[in-house]
Amino acid sequence: MVQLKKVGVLSVAKVMALIYGAVGIVMVPVLLIVGATFMAAVPNGQKALGSIFLVQAMVFPFLYAGLGFLAGLLGGWLYNLIAGKVGGIEMEFSPVTLAVTSPLGVAMEPPTAV
Repeated sequence: MVQLKKVGVLSVAKVMALIYGAVGIVMVPVLLIVGATFMAAVPNGQKALGSIFLVQAMVFPFLYAGLGFLAGLLGGWLYNLIAGKVGGIEMEFSPVTLAVTSPLGVAMEPPTAV
């Protein structure tokens, strides 16, 4: 059993930004559909309200990625603080044997550790 005692706060923040940004991109079609439906359903004088959804569709992925970065910074910092006091997350790893083949498809011995 090994223990994860500390995480790289900036690396957690970058990964979280990418994850949250991807979720934001997934939300773009939803916002576009809602905006288009709203604009089709309201009278001509209130069409500007529907354009709010279109603007959100353009801004949302970047905003969400930024918030994910901040959440990753805070989460990584908190993890390091708490893991320093009570211990980290315990994990168990098992070795995996990889089959090594040459470019010609011939099986080869795996390299030995030096």
